[in-house]
Amino acid sequence: MKNTLVVISKDKLIATDTVAPLIREFKERTGGKVYFYVPYQETIKYIKKNNVLYDAISEVADINYISYRGIFKRKIVYFMYLLKWILLCINGAKFIHFGMLDKFPFNIISIVNPNNVYFMQNTTFFHKDIEKIRRLAHNMGDSKALLYNDYSDVPKLYGGNIIVNDHSNYLLKVPSNKNKNIYIVSGTRIRKSWLSYINRQTDLFHKHYKGVNFDKGIIVYVIATFEPVEGLRYKNSFELLFLETMKALDTIGLNIPIFIKPHAFTQMDVVHNALSKMKSGNFYISYFHPTLLATKAKVWLCNLYSTTCADAYCCGVPTIEYTDYSETMIKATSGKSFGHKYISHFIQRDTDMLNSTIMNYINKEVKNKNFCIPVDDSDLIGSLSSV
Repeated sequence: MKNTLVVISKDKLIATDTVAPLIREFKERTGGKVYFYVPYQETIKYIKKNNVLYDAISEVADINYISYRGIFKRKIVYFMYLLKWILLCINGAKFIHFGMLDKFPFNIISIVNPNNVYFMQNTTFFHKDIEKIRRLAHNMGDSKALLYNDYSDVPKLYGGNIIVNDHSNYLLKVPSNKNKNIYIVSGTRIRKSWLSYINRQTDLFHKHYKGVNFDKGIIVYVIATFEPVEGLRYKNSFELLFLETMKALDTIGLNIPIFIKPHAFTQMDVVHNALSKMKSGNFYISYFHPTLLATKAKVWLCNLYSTTCADAYCCGVPTIEYTDYSETMIKATSGKSFGHKYISHFIQRDTDMLNSTIMNYINKEVKNKNFCIPVDDSDLIGSLSSV
């Protein structure tokens, strides 16, 4: 089918967030048909919770989930989707996936027409050695490919195309991938078409937060889970850092709105308990998309680097990581953030420095400008829209 795109995302929002701008751009350029799939019904709920993201996809694509409860029903549904995808593939549809089409029986699609199957990396921003640092710091997962250039355990990619965010990606060094078409695509969320779409959504601030004064901009504070995290000093480091950050923001919030952006899995009872003790009434919980929040952000704050910081930094917003790395992590990162490329200020458990750094930006005008340029030298959209 000419100009038909099938996208099979993952349960994690980061994959959907990475591919969403490409889906819209494909639709804008070709006017073709787009099918978008996620693994579970719960995944769609998480996407809907992330304001803007669901609308951005649903406007241009049919959204479906693949897995159903019950082994028998699940197998029947898998078979039906597999048959549909095979027919689409035979008729020329292009496929972007994040690993599902490399597993049996779905890898049949790559055998039918490998030139139309594109494996895509989860993340849109390049982080030099970030995976090596994580593995060196706390022995995460299989380290053979990243630490020792041993690719014997790297899963086979069946399709004929690979989309990664940098030329140095280890997948490009795997011998079995040497004859595949390589697309280097980074910064999908700072592509011109996506930023144009986001700028058309800024009226959502006044729609969702009536009466809030945005004249001075906002502070965005992104939070994650309060569960123990490898790489931080204590098991409860995240909660301790959260409470210290909230205390610092309580006074600052008298001058500027504070937008707290939780993760889908954040324990919100901890957040609401902390908010009930704040003197400032200028705190707001927001599930807006990071790029939308960046349009009004004067400062971007986190307690552990996340890709949202890259979104903000690339849109010209100063980023602050206030954290408490373990000694092992500090040694592995040489005393800086493991996402240091996109962190303006790295603060290791120093509340005075946190306060002064934030106030420095609030008290002066910050003229945001794009600090990053999206990369797509291979014209991925052109390849997806070719017959």
